[in-house]
Amino acid sequence: MIMVINTLIGKFYATVKEELKEVYEILSIPYARANRFEKPRKIEKYTDDEIINRRESICFPQRRIPKFVTKFFKNPLVRPEFMVNDDIQTEDAFVVNIWTSEFKGKKPVLVFIHGGGDNGSGTVPIYNGSRIASKGIVVVTLNYRFGILGGLPVYDENGLNANRGALDQQTALAWIKENIEYFGGDSNNITLMGQSRGALSALNQFLNPMSSKFFDKLILCAALPVPIIEADEAERDYKEMLEKNKLPDYNALKTLPLRKLRRLKIKNIVNEVIDGDFYKENPRAIFDKGEFSPKPMLIGANSDEFTMFYMPIIFNRLGIVKKEENLAAALLERYGNYGEIMKNALESESKNLVDLQFKIMEMVAFHTISYKLLEKFSRTSPVYGYRMSYVPDIFDGIRGAYHGAELAMFFGNYEKMKILLTEKNKYEMEKLQTDWLSFIRSGTIPNCKYYNTETKQIIHYKNEPEMISFPHADIVEKVSKLDSYEILFKKFFGVKS
Repeated sequence: MIMVINTLIGKFYATVKEELKEVYEILSIPYARANRFEKPRKIEKYTDDEIINRRESICFPQRRIPKFVTKFFKNPLVRPEFMVNDDIQTEDAFVVNIWTSEFKGKKPVLVFIHGGGDNGSGTVPIYNGSRIASKGIVVVTLNYRFGILGGLPVYDENGLNANRGALDQQTALAWIKENIEYFGGDSNNITLMGQSRGALSALNQFLNPMSSKFFDKLILCAALPVPIIEADEAERDYKEMLEKNKLPDYNALKTLPLRKLRRLKIKNIVNEVIDGDFYKENPRAIFDKGEFSPKPMLIGANSDEFTMFYMPIIFNRLGIVKKEENLAAALLERYGNYGEIMKNALESESKNLVDLQFKIMEMVAFHTISYKLLEKFSRTSPVYGYRMSYVPDIFDGIRGAYHGAELAMFFGNYEKMKILLTEKNKYEMEKLQTDWLSFIRSGTIPNCKYYNTETKQIIHYKNEPEMISFPHADIVEKVSKLDSYEILFKKFFGVKS
């Protein structure tokens, strides 16, 4: 049922979720304005007597994958629950979406940043916050620019203009901090959560001194690395892009029809440029120097993150070898002497030769990053580590605890995956939810220990949650010296964003 809600900042369309203790879903609340390539301007006041938001969900422009096509891929990330096929696409999608059980009181707040790199939305079905809101949490998802619109460095009349996606996120966080109390939230108890590229975004917001003031706790799920370039490199790339696409200047780029904008020949699209604005210095330098404010954190990854790429059609592109006699040379070329070390450590845990290579890539890309974050942040902050090994009952479990599987568990949206919620999965979902909701409420998880650099204990979600030592910590410590983005995402995948 759609109704109009009156608040102190204005009127909103809201859908009442009566089956979940009258949870209200308020979609498409504008937090900023900006034309193409402009930096966001936060909305300070809304027009009196006009309903502020739209009834329908919206997202920034992106390529759609037809639903009938996804039926042929046994890949959870291209299933309908991760798609935005029902959203209206617009370049004016600067919105937050809120789920709350009531508009009174001061409930803990969860703000979620979606991943995707060049797609996604806060209204992807798997992120629906209704079930979490029914447990006394105010859930907020936000939309931000990505790809060309959010990440392409350009030069306008004011000089370098970059990191618009990060600036959108920062502006949304400021809006939430100022206004969430009107939706029943506690502005002094906000947890920022991100997954995959969204986890990297959340991390960069934490490392930004201004953004860090807008939230109190941090959850990072399977953070991914991306390159960070200097302003002079961005300027060279920008000029080359104009010349290559026969564009005379910035105005020609700005007024290009969207369909032509998507077809531009671009060397690189990044969200991270040392621009003197959002990034006054390299966030990696801030991380290394420890110049950040301590906050309670929950950091980890799933056991089978890389099965999202387990498609034989791209094995050659991934550098996967299928013959045992070719493995040693392939590992040496890719990882140097670390290849043999990882092979020896992971061989007994692997099903076959291909699975072994995927486990090695998981270690380099995801588990090493989680380890580095835990080692650094635990020196100054109360930090929990986790490894999620719960396997959703989908595709007969062949994807394992895949990239994004923790989101179905945490948000409790199995029905949106159109799979049977088994008693086993229901039990696992309740265990993970109980722990993570406790962290969102208080920054603590009962019966679990904080990570420290001596014992290296993390929570393992497999059967009953238990504390274990970080798997292969001695190997991961060595592998952490590798540049995982350069080795995996750039060299082997050709990923540009």
